[in-house]
Amino acid sequence: MTQIKDYALSVARDDRYHRVKGVKWHFWLVSDSYDDFVESEIASGTDPERRLVNRGPNYSIGVKTWGEILDENNARLQFVRDALEHNVDDGEALAFLEERHREFLEGVIVQDEEEGEASTIESDEEPILG
Repeated sequence: MTQIKDYALSVARDDRYHRVKGVKWHFWLVSDSYDDFVESEIASGTDPERRLVNRGPNYSIGVKTWGEILDENNARLQFVRDALEHNVDDGEALAFLEERHREFLEGVIVQDEEEGEASTIESDEEPILG
């Protein structure tokens, strides 16, 4: 913990890194586990929930275990998997577009492929004149 804090402060104070405006440094101490000292640093840190133990004007220092990193990223991966498996058929997509963007679709003829019928989208709203 002391080593990463010293390193972060050295980088944050180094003039070579001040030439680029808006750069922020994020330092992470990653380990299999941590002791009571590190646990107390986390608990009294700047953002214990995110595991940030220190924050300066252009840097932050955090602590995580490999298990925490893997758990967080597995949750993100599952979210993306679920989102990618979402299937919408053409009818649902068209209904969404008709509902959401009715003012832009007014007067457009939509062909129903299954029944071969055409319909015109009409709006209850007054036209917007520009």
